Amino acid sequence: MIVWVVSETEIKDEPVPWAWIEKFIQAKGATFPVFRDLSFYNVYANIASYSTSLPHHYLLDAKTMERIAAAGGSNDPEFLQAVCDQLGVECPD
Repeated sequence: MIVWVVSETEIKDEPVPWAWIEKFIQAKGATFPVFRDLSFYNVYANIASYSTSLPHHYLLDAKTMERIAAAGGSNDPEFLQAVCDQLGVECPD
């Protein structure tokens, strides 16, 4: 399952407006659950940071919640391959 958690702030330390999230979902055609968690920093502080690049991507085992793979930034081919492996599908070229 893919889940996107929008954390507490964007630029200027203001909460990400729900209207912005809805616009993003519509523009990208996202079909996965999207949550806004204004206190996500409490959880995030306990996740070993993988990278300083944004966005952060974590692939977790659904049963154990252990990290299978992580990536910082976008377009990480190793992370994409780990996701494809978990889904049992071929990755796009």
